[in-house]
Amino acid sequence: MEYGQERLLRRAEVEDLTGLSKSGLYELIAAGRFPRPVRVGIQAVRWRASEIAAWQKALPRAGASGKRAGTERGGRESALPQSHRTQFRTQPKTHTGTQPLSPGKVR
Repeated sequence: MEYGQERLLRRAEVEDLTGLSKSGLYELIAAGRFPRPVRVGIQAVRWRASEIAAWQKALPRAGASGKRAGTERGGRESALPQSHRTQFRTQPKTHTGTQPLSPGKVR
């Protein structure tokens, strides 16, 4: 492809191609694990299609054998941000329901 002819993708297209959410994209960018977008306007950014394709090709295949340090369940390091991997864990209860919600107020 000649210079200036590369396709630039909108965020919604990147989300569709990768299966990541908006927050997931930006968390991976902040962690240095996803291509940074290019600014095309004051409030507009786009991603180079070739960089997204290269990121996808670099992802390990499912069922890869052998454990690597820092990976979960012996497979690959999750591409999802930490916040998405733990969202279904139960959180400790912060209110037992036996005491008033705030001083001076009674249920």
